[in-house]
Amino acid sequence: MPVSLLFLMFAVLKSSSKKLSFLLGLTFGLFHFITMLYWIAFVIYEFGNLSLFSSIGVLLLLCLYLSTYYALACVISKHFSLFKEPNFFKALCFSLVFTGALFLKSHLFEGFPWESPGYTLSNYPTLLQVADIFGIQGLNFLFFFTNYFVFLIAYSIFKKKSIKLSSLVYFVALFLLVFVYGKVRLNEFKVLRTKNEVKVAIIQPSIPQKVKLAQDFDYMFNEYLKLLKKVNENFSGVIIFPETAFPYFYGQNPELDAEVKTMLSPFKNAVFLLGTFRFVNGKLYNSVIAVKNGKVIDYYDKEKLVPFGEYLPYPSVLFFLKNILPQEIYFSSGNSKLLIFEVNNKKVLVLPLICFESAFSSLVRERLVFNPSFVVVFTNDAWFDDTSCPYQHFQMAIVRAVESRRFVVQVANTGISGIIAPSGRVITKLGVNQKGVLIKKVSLLSGTTPAVTFGSVFGITGALVFLVLLLPALRK
Repeated sequence: MPVSLLFLMFAVLKSSSKKLSFLLGLTFGLFHFITMLYWIAFVIYEFGNLSLFSSIGVLLLLCLYLSTYYALACVISKHFSLFKEPNFFKALCFSLVFTGALFLKSHLFEGFPWESPGYTLSNYPTLLQVADIFGIQGLNFLFFFTNYFVFLIAYSIFKKKSIKLSSLVYFVALFLLVFVYGKVRLNEFKVLRTKNEVKVAIIQPSIPQKVKLAQDFDYMFNEYLKLLKKVNENFSGVIIFPETAFPYFYGQNPELDAEVKTMLSPFKNAVFLLGTFRFVNGKLYNSVIAVKNGKVIDYYDKEKLVPFGEYLPYPSVLFFLKNILPQEIYFSSGNSKLLIFEVNNKKVLVLPLICFESAFSSLVRERLVFNPSFVVVFTNDAWFDDTSCPYQHFQMAIVRAVESRRFVVQVANTGISGIIAPSGRVITKLGVNQKGVLIKKVSLLSGTTPAVTFGSVFGITGALVFLVLLLPALRK
């Protein structure tokens, strides 16, 4: 994206009108979103009862809508000449406008925060550390600001103009602040030591999605038993299975319940976190239950559901897309809460995120006030096979670790599973389509981060700037 964004900036600069700038932004957005989200068409075609042509059509419609935000940001940039005679002030405006566009995209019409470019900074640990203050919106701002600085340098070279000393000083000062803060925070977490730890065992069974949909429980349970044999029966800690590892209404099928209890019974000192379904008062939930010695001691029902996968948004308008849902009834949204239990006489508070929820920075920040011990991401990325989706998913978990300054345990059916330190460092992981078990200790941490207060500052400020500047920009 950085190279194509640079080309977009020059293209908007050279464009003859705002209408052309809109089309340039739309084209850029379409290219970006299609390459990022192509796997949606794969899932709809494979599991959603639509033809390949219709599946691609749904993808294009979604990408066209998402691209509109970039297109409007380009109109604003053209109207206010943000790329002409670039300077530090215009860099701030540009970065706020584009960050605001993505913030609105992440919140309007159910919200779709999946592909935020700030996640690319997960590859740069020093720059990533500011996420504990400003969250993913701050990383988005930093991404756009850095790209504008590169544009400024390229512009000065092509135009054979020197960069104003004042602008250069401001740019360098800001980058230096981010760099120094990142180095200091990384050094702090290098020496993180605590005796308050708990063992976790991650189970990655790699069950194909077609097997899960066929509800071949004999196959699934046999795979689980093989993997559980790699865990000592005296294991004292938390054993974690992925999202929908047990795809039935737990507690309402005596035969299957008995099999599960038998499977888990050797582990007297362990608490199991199991992905399953709950059907309560006529409502279907995608859930995680905490089980110890055969008894359910807590549960969590997914709060942020996948549009078009777990429910149909605006059904009176989008009724023609009803058939793409893989199930006959819609899931219901649960309440925001933690999973709470004891292990080795230690109180453990798990901040659970199920699949799509890990894309929502706001969920983590809201739940940090409950003082969780660590974060667990439960997901079933078997839907997406060996596409880029599981890699994008894991990238988001890295940012969630820094935002919350907690260990993040991601447990994925077909990968990527792993444990991430509060600094964003990946401690261990299992790749896509691997079967295996990971056993590690994680520290039980506490406290909040500045992101609880400031995590939306750049997003909200950017959205306000975007909306205020959009009105005059749309006039002829």
